[in-house]
Amino acid sequence: MRNIFKSKFYQLQIIIPLLQFLRLWVMNKYFFMLRTTMIFLFAFLLIKTQAQQKNFTITGNISDTLIKEVYLKYDVGDRTIHDSARVDNGKFVFQGSVYSPTLAYISDRSYMLVFQPYFIVNENDQLTFHLVENDFEKAYATGSRDNELLSKYRSYYHEVDSSFQLKTKKLDTDRDDSTYLIYDEEKKDQIIDYSIAFVKQHPDSYLSMILLYEIVKKNSVLADSLFQTLDADLKSTYGAKKCLKTINYFNLSAIGKNAPNFTLTDSSGKNYALKDLKGKYVLVDFWASWCGPCRAENPNLKKAYKTYKSKNLEIIGISIDDDNHILEWKDALKKDGTTWTQLIDNKDAKVADAYGISFIPANVLINPDGIIVAKNLRGPLLWKVLDKIIK
Repeated sequence: MRNIFKSKFYQLQIIIPLLQFLRLWVMNKYFFMLRTTMIFLFAFLLIKTQAQQKNFTITGNISDTLIKEVYLKYDVGDRTIHDSARVDNGKFVFQGSVYSPTLAYISDRSYMLVFQPYFIVNENDQLTFHLVENDFEKAYATGSRDNELLSKYRSYYHEVDSSFQLKTKKLDTDRDDSTYLIYDEEKKDQIIDYSIAFVKQHPDSYLSMILLYEIVKKNSVLADSLFQTLDADLKSTYGAKKCLKTINYFNLSAIGKNAPNFTLTDSSGKNYALKDLKGKYVLVDFWASWCGPCRAENPNLKKAYKTYKSKNLEIIGISIDDDNHILEWKDALKKDGTTWTQLIDNKDAKVADAYGISFIPANVLINPDGIIVAKNLRGPLLWKVLDKIIK
């Protein structure tokens, strides 16, 4: 019996390590297969991504021998790509990948990219970047329909701007600010009208979507309507989705909508609510102590308030100064001598967000029923609208 147990014991001594070896072998084989599968899956996704992203090439010539390197900036989805290229014998080449149209910038200084004129890059584009008198601010690109359309748009813009400069040349010496603002408004209207016509004529152009960013500032409802007419492929791009988000944001304070109510405090801590002014015309003016154009408009607002206060107009100034600039806000109120209600939009109130305010100066005019009837009234335009609406 002892010999049998001894024999069994020796057998177990052999079998147990063998079983352990087999277990480790199976586990290693499993992990090897898993690791191999993961590698193949990663490679597949990489190949698929590269297949979706199409290569583009940008070539350019520079005669300025002092420029040794140039920089490129463009977006792929929510990622910003920065690249650089050496200038070799006056030539440079950029290559990259995008899966939909996007804006791009080239400069000889990496920190100046955002100040340069943009051009449009799309999948498979073979573009040529042109410098005018070695000036990156006058640069343009050729090689695609979108960039040809962009050049035509810029030509029209410069034509209108040159006409504006000629008309205002004499005014610069006479300091006729009101006439200057009228001319400036006319110039903006001309550009917007051209942009609207462009979008209608070119619903498949990426430039049309870019121009909607300007149109929305003037009329968000119209911008929304124009967006819906864009080509289906264009509307499916990442850039178009961002554009629609901006339009929807501006539509929060679209003409014809109910003005969102708010309650804010003044410099003494007293609360004011918009609903308490129902039955009056209310001009809600968004500004900040650090905003030069905002404060430059205050003398015009003072005159308008003095004229129309007796005709049922109230003005509410809403500062977007943060908590670190409360003293600057109060100091600006004293220096500018504003006589209407001044409130501050603290971080919890978010009134500017409720009104879709993405830039200042900005304002909305609310009628006695609480409906927004006009937006962004400054200079002579403010008087023109008030004269028409308030009897």
